[in-house]
Amino acid sequence: MDLQNSGVLIGESNIELEKARSAKGSLTEQLEIKMAEAERIVEATRRNYKDTTESNANIDATISRAVFLASSCELQHDKGLLTKRKRLGFGKPDSPISKLDEQQIKLRFDPETIDQKCAESVYPPEVDPQTAELLKSYTEFFSKGVKVFEAAEKAICPFCRRDWPNADNIIDAYRAYLESTYNEKRADITVLINRIEQYKNQVESQIPIVESALRVAVPEARKYDVDLSRWMPLEYDLAGHNTVVGLLTEKYNNMEHSVSIGSELLSLQQTHLDVFKNNNQIISRIEEEIKSISARRKSLNRDLAEHFAKQMWIDNKSLRETIQQIQRLIGENTNKIEELEKQSPQQDVVKGVFNDLLSFIGLGEYFIDENRRLFLRIDKEYDISSEGNRLSSAQRKILSLCYFFAEIVSEIDNVKRLKNYILVFDDPVDSADYVYFHSIAAVIEKAESILSKILQNDVRFGQFFVLTHNSLLHDRLACTWKDFSRSIRKENGVTVICPAEKTINNYSEYIGAICRYYQNPAAQKTQMIYIGNVIRRVLEILASFESLGSNSIQSLDGMGKAKLALLANHLSHESFSKVLNPLSSPEELRDACREVLEVIRERHSSQYDTIKDRFGIELPT
Repeated sequence: MDLQNSGVLIGESNIELEKARSAKGSLTEQLEIKMAEAERIVEATRRNYKDTTESNANIDATISRAVFLASSCELQHDKGLLTKRKRLGFGKPDSPISKLDEQQIKLRFDPETIDQKCAESVYPPEVDPQTAELLKSYTEFFSKGVKVFEAAEKAICPFCRRDWPNADNIIDAYRAYLESTYNEKRADITVLINRIEQYKNQVESQIPIVESALRVAVPEARKYDVDLSRWMPLEYDLAGHNTVVGLLTEKYNNMEHSVSIGSELLSLQQTHLDVFKNNNQIISRIEEEIKSISARRKSLNRDLAEHFAKQMWIDNKSLRETIQQIQRLIGENTNKIEELEKQSPQQDVVKGVFNDLLSFIGLGEYFIDENRRLFLRIDKEYDISSEGNRLSSAQRKILSLCYFFAEIVSEIDNVKRLKNYILVFDDPVDSADYVYFHSIAAVIEKAESILSKILQNDVRFGQFFVLTHNSLLHDRLACTWKDFSRSIRKENGVTVICPAEKTINNYSEYIGAICRYYQNPAAQKTQMIYIGNVIRRVLEILASFESLGSNSIQSLDGMGKAKLALLANHLSHESFSKVLNPLSSPEELRDACREVLEVIRERHSSQYDTIKDRFGIELPT
């Protein structure tokens, strides 16, 4: 027992107060265990958050014990945040998507110039109607024919090989037609029709490019929460195409008419441009999100901190309620302790009187503080190497007596009221107290005188009753209070109070009871309890015989005997009747009586010879 550092609580305490303090201490220990468990959960949640987000942000205020213990939690909770955060990835983001090239779906000629050409009325050179129709329909044929004719015999038709009168005049007419402005502009219309066909191929070549861009955009849009519902597939505007080709064909067949085609060309182009522009806006949105990914990650990380905290709060409802219940019980016990402490003795008075009493009787090395904790005062000159590890039973009795008087004094506001007190001391010393016997006896015998000096006032109690079976204490007190000594005996089964005519040798009485039970064991419970107590007393006395310089009875282990060890370790004269008797049969108790006598025979042979002669005992060898 480390009296120097930790002390020990002494004095008869308020039972309810001690229960409340003990309950509070137990609850506090439970709370510490549960709080440690909660802290481990909070730390695990923080680690999980950091592993998920790879964030170094300080989230201690969000994922905290305070949130864990809160009765309600208003933080956002969205399991979808985890998926969103994983999509954003980690590290510096790369953009795998690029915009569609709008130049790839624009007309590669000037619609305004074409519109002007189609709006112009062009008339053919003067030829007979039949030739004109042929030329309109077979311009290409005639163009090739002229070339063949120029390389062949000019008097013969190069196709049918018949004679061709006036061939030169007819060919000149054809050549004039073919080389005319009319025919050149008509050829331009043919070129335009071909270009429109080429534009169709141009746009259709972009369709797989748009589809590929969509495939790349889908995961990126999902990653950055970009809406792809407005994405438009690229399809060639065949209706617009046919309208334009129809107008050009109409112009080609009738160059004299004016045809407006510019708006249709622009409309055809715009249809495809609208698809690219729309999709490029979505791609731009994705690119913007990619550029702002750091900010998005931080925002999601903040949201995830709340999510993890809320999930922690949800998952640990049982532990939180347990902690809250313990905290409520601690609060109730604290209030109860405060109320009970108001009813307890005045500790400053108890402290003063107790310490003064100890000092008066020469035990000044011990003292109590304001919390009734006993401490050992160590000075440089004071050697405590032989103190041992505990207070002896005698020291405990002295301290108890001092505290007993100190607590009584603390209850009164006037020393005259002590006359109303009747003090009863039940067995204040036992066979282990011989070293401190006179100190204990002096505190009882001189209590009024000692307290009068400490309080500097005349102290008188109402009455003193001292009950003892210790013959030494009886003799000492009988000298002081010779007119008030009485003995209690049983006569014909009735307890009677008689004058104390002579000193009673307790040890002799104990040995006689043991011998009688050994000779005639009984199964009566009360008799067995009595004998068990007597054996325990004799063991204490025998132990004191062998260590007269010390009042320590740590070696009281049954003196090497099995039955005595059971009694020594499990019973005492104070609690024998309150615990299970380890020697439950008369035969076992008789064996214990025999073992006591054997110990006396082995260690104190002269005593044994006296016992053998007086009580007629003969133990087997």
